[in-house]
Amino acid sequence: MNLAVGIEAIPISMGRTDSVFYCGLLASWLGQVPGVLLLTKYWRNDLFALYSGIAGGYCVLVFLYAYIVLNSDWKKYSEIARKRVEVSDGN
Repeated sequence: MNLAVGIEAIPISMGRTDSVFYCGLLASWLGQVPGVLLLTKYWRNDLFALYSGIAGGYCVLVFLYAYIVLNSDWKKYSEIARKRVEVSDGN
């Protein structure tokens, strides 16, 4: 969870909050919820299985955030950030 929170700061600072929202939604409903249901029903019916399912969902979230960060057009988002804070080029 801490790694996901740390990595999500990068796309948020790039202004890609919509991507962060959809990744969180996807990882929750396609990662954590099915993971918890499957692990508690078919493996162990205890808190260890519950937390293992949650951890699996956070792993999915970390991979989604890493995909966003590694495949971003950094030049494009740096220009957007410069316009957002109105930095002049000295001209």
